[in-house]
Amino acid sequence: MARRPFFQNVNVQIVEEPVKKVGAVGVDLNIGFVRTLRQGELTVKATVAFYKPEIAFRDLEKQFPEIEFVYPNTLDELALELPETEILVILGTMYNSQVAKLVIEQGKNIQWIQSTTVGVDAFLELGYPNQAILTKGTGIWDTSVAEHALAFILALKRNIIELERVRQSRLWDRERLWGLMGSLAGKTVGIAGYGSIGKEIAKTLSGFDVKIIAYDQFPGVGDNRIAELFTKGEFPSFLKECDVVILVMPYTKETEYIVDEEQFRCMKPSAILINVGRGKLVKESALVKALERGQIAGAGIDVFEEEPLPSTSKLWDLPNVILSPHCAAAGDNDLLNTCRLLKENLKRYLEGQELLYKVDRTQEY
Repeated sequence: MARRPFFQNVNVQIVEEPVKKVGAVGVDLNIGFVRTLRQGELTVKATVAFYKPEIAFRDLEKQFPEIEFVYPNTLDELALELPETEILVILGTMYNSQVAKLVIEQGKNIQWIQSTTVGVDAFLELGYPNQAILTKGTGIWDTSVAEHALAFILALKRNIIELERVRQSRLWDRERLWGLMGSLAGKTVGIAGYGSIGKEIAKTLSGFDVKIIAYDQFPGVGDNRIAELFTKGEFPSFLKECDVVILVMPYTKETEYIVDEEQFRCMKPSAILINVGRGKLVKESALVKALERGQIAGAGIDVFEEEPLPSTSKLWDLPNVILSPHCAAAGDNDLLNTCRLLKENLKRYLEGQELLYKVDRTQEY
């Protein structure tokens, strides 16, 4: 990415000074001079859509005085800001068809879109301006998702669902419940999708007495936390090994319904499935059948084919399922981590450096 004079095409007063006099708002253009913006002039507009201007964003404003940050919270407000927007920051879950239409039609000056989610399938499916670079929110949600996956696993293994039912009935059913308790120790946990979140899950599990294996479409992503890495063509073999399967893969044409009836037949009857990746990794009708027929022992699901999950879905009524409404990523440090990534990529953008976590349109993530 070539070094970019970030004040181009903007009406501002510019003063040329020798390089030795570089100030806090100067940018070295490698031409022997620094163009210093007069105090108070703003040159780049960053639209932070559907976020409130929290303290963390105010800190970014102080660190980047050359950027004008705006915070539209409605479609009408967004429409007003888009024509002059150069940088768009938005959660992938907020990028629906209405937002995409506005961005494509009115975001003619957008050069960079920072998704603050790792999943970017909405952008790829609905489209975004051709001239824009799209980057994803890698690293923002890793810890929270890993903790949520572990919470699902332990809740299912220790049968917290049944314990809660008994509590609500005010029963002391110790003898029966004793036989329903399971253990994670000694089990094989398989992580399907060994990117940053997958690696964080492996790190979180490293304190347990488990064997960790992984599946990824790309060979060479393994590390010393996993005992074995399975790649393309080896997914059935991977499933057969697992007592716990955790899905954290991106959604692409290749991964759509990667778990269907055939894959459930590969799994152990004692296995549990955790999906904290994307909803369409799993064919839900096949999941319901597998749970009803005892092909697998249980499931913890945070993402769904259709969201919100319809009230008619059979998943609501199954006794061996824990559901959460696509909130595995939520945690105490979301905004702090978001602004940490933004700070680094804003710095890179203004200096014309390569942005972190660029999306490859051909790879679909």
